[in-house]
Amino acid sequence: MGKYDKQIKEANKIADGWLKTSQEAEEFFIRIKKEQVKWEKDEIKRIEGLVNAKDPAAQGRIEQTRIWLADYRKECEKTYKEHGSFVRGEPRRGSAGICEKLKLKPQDDAYKAVMDAMKKVLISHTKQFMTTENAWSKDLEPRLDLLESKLDTLEKLARGAEGQMDAYGKQLARDLKKYKSDMESAVSALKADQIEKNIKDMTSDREGFLGGLEKARRDAYQLWTDRIAIADRLKELAVKNYKRILKSIPQDVRDKPMFARALKMLELALKEAAKALNEVQGRFKTAKATFEKIYPELV
Repeated sequence: MGKYDKQIKEANKIADGWLKTSQEAEEFFIRIKKEQVKWEKDEIKRIEGLVNAKDPAAQGRIEQTRIWLADYRKECEKTYKEHGSFVRGEPRRGSAGICEKLKLKPQDDAYKAVMDAMKKVLISHTKQFMTTENAWSKDLEPRLDLLESKLDTLEKLARGAEGQMDAYGKQLARDLKKYKSDMESAVSALKADQIEKNIKDMTSDREGFLGGLEKARRDAYQLWTDRIAIADRLKELAVKNYKRILKSIPQDVRDKPMFARALKMLELALKEAAKALNEVQGRFKTAKATFEKIYPELV
């Protein structure tokens, strides 16, 4: 048994707890989406049938569905905020935060042993933290936005306030604008601005890159690897949200010539999002490949 196995074991428990906290938040978002929100999506489909049949019961059902969706949003925003506060707390300090919880100080013999043992363990957490955040901001939240947008349209139709074409035209315009904004945000969140500089620094100063710190280099490599995987997931979500927008508008409405231009713009927005995500992902892949060539001993 190693000299500091006890401290390392306790450190692993803390790290596992951090990971579990984030996983539980992600599972919460997935459960809300697959159970409660799925039910409301089906209810909106039923409401659409009532609106088309000019059934006066539609208005009451619309109002009730709004209440449920608002409740789910409130619960999810609370969980998202709590998760963000959690991540910005002890996990942000990484191994140093764990040592602090174990009441270990830099001058203690066990401090370095714990710090070294936690290097690779904690690197994987960053990917989970972002995956959890995306489960809300890039998947469930846009789903709620689209359902509420659909309800707005159905309410106008139920009240006879607007004609069908005008109501769905405004819905598509709203959803297209939000989609483009969300995709721009997704690309920006990958934070690829420094990649070219990182690649240049690696190739021009092998020994001095990131202050010559092995941990910083390993962390950067793992970050790039995670970003590559996250970009793949974001591309999937870009397609999923695109299809959600299409499905929220009846096929017979989409087939009208007046919607051709808006639908073409939506398709273009998807292509632009995919192109931007591929470009950013390519930068991370280049950085990763460069690192593997220059620092094979750290991979």
